[in-house]
Amino acid sequence: TEEVEKLLEAENGQSTATGKHPMAEILFWRDRSERLSSLFEQLKLGACQKVVEVVEKYLQSGPGGEGTESAGRVLGRFKERQSALHKLHLEAKDNVRFLMTLERHLKKLTNGGMAEIAETLPNLLNALRMVWVVSRYYNTDERMEPLLTRIAEQIAARVNDQISVR
Repeated sequence: TEEVEKLLEAENGQSTATGKHPMAEILFWRDRSERLSSLFEQLKLGACQKVVEVVEKYLQSGPGGEGTESAGRVLGRFKERQSALHKLHLEAKDNVRFLMTLERHLKKLTNGGMAEIAETLPNLLNALRMVWVVSRYYNTDERMEPLLTRIAEQIAARVNDQISVR
């Protein structure tokens, strides 16, 4: 329970990517999804489920008293944390699924020439709109603003690299 709690605190503390490039957003959610998926799968393993079953049986047939109350509290906390972890896992998977639709456009922003960047912008904007409208978690200003800021900064950096003002 403590390990799950520590992970939940760490994951809740960092809800956005660090880094200036727009690909940082995709990498953040991909990494987070992998970490949470790994932990979630471990919690679904037989040994962990067996412990939960044993505690539940103890609570159902237990003698009552302080030990039963303590076991009930621990099991309740564990199930709450497992549920919170499941929600974070679903969020990360959903975000990866939608952000992956942007990946090829973002790579063109990073590596393409000016003509390729100009050509990809309408498609990128359409893909961003789709993410905004359809995604369960990327439909808020708090989620989209950092991504849009990274995209704008990437475009500005590429224009600065490609076009000489002199």
